[in-house]
This record gives sequence, structure tokens and C-alpha cells, in this order.
Amino acid sequence: MKNYMENYIVNTFDGFSFGPDYKQIFQNKPVTTLMHEEIIRMRHNGLITDDDLNTVKFIFNFRFVTPEIVASYLNSQETVENIKSRLDKLVKNRILNKFMLSMLPIDSIPPDALCIYCLDLGGKTLLSQYSTCDVANWTTAKTNWSSENIGYDLVTVKFYMQLMNTCGAKVEYFKSNPEYRINKNVVIPSFEFCLIIGGLRKYFIGEIVRDFDIPIGFRTKSEKLESILCTKAWMKYFHDANGNVPVLFLIGENDDVALETARIMSTVSGIAAFRMTTDERINRNLNEGGAFLKYNKEKDCLQAIKASTFDPD
Repeated sequence: MKNYMENYIVNTFDGFSFGPDYKQIFQNKPVTTLMHEEIIRMRHNGLITDDDLNTVKFIFNFRFVTPEIVASYLNSQETVENIKSRLDKLVKNRILNKFMLSMLPIDSIPPDALCIYCLDLGGKTLLSQYSTCDVANWTTAKTNWSSENIGYDLVTVKFYMQLMNTCGAKVEYFKSNPEYRINKNVVIPSFEFCLIIGGLRKYFIGEIVRDFDIPIGFRTKSEKLESILCTKAWMKYFHDANGNVPVLFLIGENDDVALETARIMSTVSGIAAFRMTTDERINRNLNEGGAFLKYNKEKDCLQAIKASTFDPD
């Protein structure tokens, strides 16, 4: 049984599967203007460090993070509490913002609440001056998201970290929430990435599935994924894939959700090249036996496999 609180998500909450009834309570209230020169001065004087800048880039790319995720990204010897203090400094200077997830209105974030960090207006200024990130169309409205989607993004960045830890040298790029346009329809899976294997590019698409997605929500997702992967539409986005259709990874909330997801995928879609994993299984090295699962339709079960694709060079 998950440790849902009656009113808000606490920092001991297990995993990133948040129900639909939570609202974001932000530390910083929205602003439309800021002293941009002050942000530039702070960077020029070293008050915003290289690690700070890299963290802001990281958050821009993945939208939402926790202090634990940032600590893993920086590969820092600092404690998570120290990382949290550094993030809070950036929040104070409006470079980042942070929020909690609550069912009820609340005036301030309690000490035991799960804090999730995102970009603030000063972060846009910082990245526009000191990075190649395309922030031209970014607004603070992009930090307002449903609790379910926030959970998807946090699982995405968690998977990315394990991918980099397992075989980072093979990763050419990783993109969260890519957009594919098929006629008038837009398909947005959770992530996409490319590995260089034997000198060739191999592409992967990922989708995250929660218990509350089953069955209706995921049926809709599977139909959209089929419109990409079971037609020639994928070639528009992966023209250098040497004729190989991208492999689909599905990350279930747990083994039960993964099994039901595989059942739906094998019956309502024509996608054959898919593999399953779960929130718990992606805590392992991704090339470890059992990190991924294959669906056996005849036996209606998931079988543990070893994904040698993720072996480090």
C-alpha cells in the first residue's frame, strides 16, 4: 500500500505514481518581469556556479526533478541535503521554482513534503545567455502540469539516469516528450533515445504506464504508438535507422501493471518489437538479467531477459 497522505505527498512517498487529484503549490508566485541583469551579474561573479548552470540545463531538458535526481546527475559527493540547499538558493533567486503536490490549498510548503524543482523566469535568462538551449518559447506556464504527467516526467528522468549509468558512452541523445506529427494527429510518447551500436544508430521510444492508465488510457496510447511504429511514418523521424523500426520500451508501475500493459499491447496493436520494465526494475543496471521483461503470449506471462543492447562498450 502506497504512503499517500490525506492532504499532500510526503518526501518518503514510494515512487512517482501520483493520482489525479493533487495540485501544485509553488514556492514562488508567477511573475512576468525580472531583473535580468542581476542574474547575469551573479553568473559573471561566480555566484552561479558551473554545477548550478548544468543543473538548470538539466531541469530545462527534463522539466521536473527531485534533489535526489540532481545529486545523481551531478555525481556529487555532497549530501542530498546540501544539494537541496543549493537548489533552494536558486529558487530564492528565481532561477528555479519548486512545488509540492497537495489536495488542498496550503500557504507554505511543509518540511516533510516532497519538493519537486522546475525552471523559473530567471532560469530562462540564464540559459538564453549561457547555453545553446532553445528557451525562446519557454514561459512559466510550462511548469503547470497535472500530477499524473509530473509523475511520468520524473520516471523518464530516472530512466535516463540509469541509461547513462549503464552505457552512457553509447548514448547519442535522449529526448523527453518528443512530438511526432502524423497528418493532423500529434503523438507524444514519454521519451526517445538513440544508441550507437557497432557504428550504427539504433533508436528507441519509451512510454510510461501507471495503474490508473489501465485499461482505457493505455489503449489510447497504444493506438497512437501504432500509428507511428506500424506504418512508414517513423521513417520521417528516424531516416538513418537502416530500415530498423525503433524498439518500444514500456515502463509499468509494477509487474502487475506491466503484464496488463503487455496484454493490451499484444491484442490491440500490431507492434511486435516491445519490451517491458518497471519502476523497480530500472533501479538495476539496464543490462542486468531481469531489468527487462518479454511477454510470452502463449503462456500469458512476462519472462525476465537480459538486454545486451545496454552492455557498455
